Amino acid sequence: IERDALQVRVEELRSGSTNSQEMLLALEGEKASLSSRLEEATSQIEAKDTEISSLAGKVQNMDNDISALTSEKTDLQSQLEETTASYKAIQINHEECYSTLGSVMAEKESLSSTVIDAESRISALTSELDTCKSDHGDIKSQLAEVKIERDALQVRVEELRSGSTNSQ
Repeated sequence: IERDALQVRVEELRSGSTNSQEMLLALEGEKASLSSRLEEATSQIEAKDTEISSLAGKVQNMDNDISALTSEKTDLQSQLEETTASYKAIQINHEECYSTLGSVMAEKESLSSTVIDAESRISALTSELDTCKSDHGDIKSQLAEVKIERDALQVRVEELRSGSTNSQ
């Protein structure tokens, strides 16, 4: 608005005398100065608007973080209560288990001798298996040799057949 008023004033003075020519130059200088200040103020307002938007985004992020942390705190509180109850139940169970440990130790000794017997049997079976594998390999080798001999005999039979056919 001030700029428009100055523009009108400049136009009025342009139509006046030489003295008004000097005033006109002074007013044009003042107009340029005011325009420059207006542009600077506009730039500053835009910068502040950008800063406000950035800060509003940060505030929103912080609000989201606070909400997430509050939710996590509630979850952790619930987990703590569940864990405490579970710990107490385990402690009671531990005491019960400790009281039955003696009978378990006796059973362990009994099972230990059973394990030794089983390990001995496994060792014997492993040895027997190794022998079977070795025999299997030998038989496969013999089979391959017999197949080679059979193939050679078939070739010989074919040769003899073709020789007897040629002589007829």
